[in-house]
Amino acid sequence: MTLNIPGLNKLKKKDSKKTNNKKFTLSNDKFKERFIIFKSKLISLINGKTLIRELILLNKKIIIIMFLAGLFINAVIPIISNYNDLQKKLKSQEVSLKNFDIWKKKIDEKNKDFSKLDSLYKNKIRGKYNLQELKDERMLLNIFINKVNKSSSNYIHLKFRSFVEDVSSNTLKGTMDVTFKRLIMRPILVNSLQENGYFVEELGYDKIKIRKIKDN
Repeated sequence: MTLNIPGLNKLKKKDSKKTNNKKFTLSNDKFKERFIIFKSKLISLINGKTLIRELILLNKKIIIIMFLAGLFINAVIPIISNYNDLQKKLKSQEVSLKNFDIWKKKIDEKNKDFSKLDSLYKNKIRGKYNLQELKDERMLLNIFINKVNKSSSNYIHLKFRSFVEDVSSNTLKGTMDVTFKRLIMRPILVNSLQENGYFVEELGYDKIKIRKIKDN
């Protein structure tokens, strides 16, 4: 049994409209909430990218700093230490040149062609020299005389090829080679050895035999 009340159907239609409006407003709010969440996630993602970029830049700076530090440790410090070591060697290994003028005057009487030797002698700085860097004949000669005087061996071969010595023990052992750029230094060597009590026997072009004369 149905009742037909006037205006009731209109009320039902209005209520249905209200409920439909509520449903629409609820879905709209959810959309806003989801949009806000998405926006916050997007912002955090963007911030994360910038953070990653900053970290990458920071890593680049750290790598550059580490590279420069390694370059300083591997290149600059060894140069400084080598320079200090060289200075110590130059101080500890001095070569005297006082007898060279005497040798030069004696040979000058026999041979007047000393232009090359004079220029070499004047251009060379007097004083301290490193034994490993000695390339001048007169300094090799002076070292040779000093070493022979300190050596216990009575018989030494001298070849005009290269200079070899036992720097660690500060003595000569067996054969000693000396490089002479000019043969004009050979008579200087012979005369100086004879003056220092050595018997010199010349064996051809590139070798002489030296024997210590025993003191009676």
